[in-house]
Parts: sequence; structure tokens; C-alpha cells
Amino acid sequence: MNELKEDYKKEGKLPVYDNYVGITCAIRKGYWKELGIETWNALLTHIFGEINFTNNKYKGDEGFELAIQTLNEFKEKNGRRPNNKDKGIGGIRHAIRRGEWRYKGINSWKDMIIHVFGEAKSRWEQYTGEEGLRNAVSKLKAFEDKNQRVPKVREKGLSGIKGAVYRGEWQTYGINNWNDLLLYAFGDVELSKNKYKGKKGLEKVTETLREFKENNNKIPRTTDKVMNGIRKALYRGEWSEFEIKNWRDLLTYTF
Repeated sequence: MNELKEDYKKEGKLPVYDNYVGITCAIRKGYWKELGIETWNALLTHIFGEINFTNNKYKGDEGFELAIQTLNEFKEKNGRRPNNKDKGIGGIRHAIRRGEWRYKGINSWKDMIIHVFGEAKSRWEQYTGEEGLRNAVSKLKAFEDKNQRVPKVREKGLSGIKGAVYRGEWQTYGINNWNDLLLYAFGDVELSKNKYKGKKGLEKVTETLREFKENNNKIPRTTDKVMNGIRKALYRGEWSEFEIKNWRDLLTYTF
């Protein structure tokens, strides 16, 4: 019975007997006959009471407010807007399909999402004006932090930013092409083929390697994910002038 209550709470609708073979068998065998439970509906009435024996808890104004609360809680927990196929949202989806809130102008899932969260920004709008530039810089820096390199113009997932640059969205900030944007985001030091270039780059590498050892209690290897940029710089021969030609030379220089 607790299982049915939990499922009702999650789905927002009364459980259907087809999904509970063990419980339906128990009813047929008369396990709860002395409680007056001889049918599935009798079991639901016993658990939820007559007042709750409706198609959905998302009914009328009270149900509408509950739906809004549920959607907001989902976004807060998952960091995104819910879609109509997410677990725990089925009750709201069914209520919309039944037309529970047509009198509020809610005729579709999109109507409900707009009512709760407002119009979603398109990819075009996301990178518009000063706020859009901040969004773009934030995304570029997140890419650089994850991949240990400056992003290229054709990187997957950055097409919205590229489109904004080509539209001249940020020309007032001196951004007329991709390199201008990278200069704005990272500065001159980062706009080389790799940030681990020359003497300054080597100093940054040694600092990174020592931090890795301290945090992970082991000597870094070329196969460690965060070493990708360093490994590539090494293969390009960035520090040959310092007699560093392979990974062992780099570790000897550092430690």
C-alpha cells in the first residue's frame, strides 16, 4: 500500500492495476477481504479515500498551483526546464491533455511552460547584446577549462556564438571576428596556438603538474585527462630549447 501511495505522489495520478501484478493477485486471492477489499477500486478507496478518488490531483485552481510548484521544484533540482516526458511529470501532462486548465489559456505543454517560466530564449537571443556577450565568454571559458585549450570557431556546441560574431552582434566591443572574441575572453596570453607556449607556458605547465601531484598524490601521466594540452604541446616540440623532448624530460625538469 505504501508503494501505491509513493507512486501516486510521484506520478500525480491514481495507480492502474495492470502495473501491480502482485497486488492484484493478492486481491483476487482475498487476502484483504476482511477489510472489504475485493476489487482494485475498493483498494484505492481504502488507501486514498473517496475524496481523492479522481482522475488526477492536478485539478482546478488548486491543482494548477500544485503543478506550478512541481515544475519549479523540478527546474531547481535539475537545472533545466522540465519536458513532458520527464519522470514525475506525467500527472501534469495528462491534466493538460484533459483540458483541465483551458480556462487559463493552457492548451498544450508549451503553454504551461511559458506560463510558469516565460518565453524561452532562442539560440539567437541567447547571444545578443551585452548580456549575450557575457554568456558567450562564460561558455568559452568553460570550454577552455574542460578541454585545456582555446576553442576553435568550428567547435561543436558553439555555433550560436559563431553566428553572433558573424552577425556583428558585438562590433561595438571591437569584436569583428572569432579571434577578436578570443582576445576579449582570454587576452593575448591565451590566444596562441596553445597556452603552454615558450618559457611562460613551461612555467604554467610545471605549476599544473605540481598541483596535480599534490591533489592526486601521484606523478601525472600522459594518459591523465587533464594532461591533454600539455601532451600535445610536448609533441609539437614547444620546449625543445629547454632540452625537454619527451614526457620523462618534462617530469625531470618539474620534479
